[in-house]
Amino acid sequence: MTRAIPSTLVEVLLNYTERVPGAPAIADPPNREALVGDGPRLLTWGELGRAVDGAATALLDRGLGRGEVVLLQLPNVWELAVAILAVTRAGGIASPAPMQ
Repeated sequence: MTRAIPSTLVEVLLNYTERVPGAPAIADPPNREALVGDGPRLLTWGELGRAVDGAATALLDRGLGRGEVVLLQLPNVWELAVAILAVTRAGGIASPAPMQ
């Protein structure tokens, strides 16, 4: 059986959460505590998928419409990746803004 090659980040997420949910997916930078006040985390694909699904559902529940642009300004921590993927999964357009 041939699997289709994922073409979007959300498809990659869904593929990995299904195939290897316990494998490491994303890690915070070592300086996370200086950025946001708590220690770095490592999320598995399963944890990442659940966080994205929960955030996407919350965005839809709050009225995010298909094609709406969401400006995101977060430091480079795991929550930024979740926010980008959640907005995309919910049908919006994620627009990350650099944070100094």
